[in-house]
Amino acid sequence: MGNKIKNRNSYDYNLENYKRQEFVPTTEVAIQIATAILKPIFKNKFKEELPLSAKKQGNVWFIKGRERAKCSEADKKCFQFDQDPVRVEIDSVDGKILKVVKYK
Repeated sequence: MGNKIKNRNSYDYNLENYKRQEFVPTTEVAIQIATAILKPIFKNKFKEELPLSAKKQGNVWFIKGRERAKCSEADKKCFQFDQDPVRVEIDSVDGKILKVVKYK
C-alpha cells in the first residue's frame, strides 16, 4: 500500500511547492551552515579562516575562508601564510553538504 494523500489541501500534498524552495536561499544562511561545520573541525584555528565568503553558482554555494597572502621571498613587507583557505560546498536546494576541503 502506497502513501496516498486523499485531502488535496493537506500539508503533505504540497510536496511539489516544497521541492521548489531552497533550504539555503541566502549568503548569510550558507555562511552560518559552513560555520557550524568548520568550527568543530578546526576548533581554535577556525578564527584564522574568518571572514568567510560565499558565492552561488547554479544550485551550489561555495563558501571559503579568508584569502591568504602570496608573497615572494624578496618581498619583506608581506607576511607569508603557509595555508590556503578552506572551502565548503553546499547544495542550495536540499542543504546537503557536498564537500569540505582544506587546501595545502
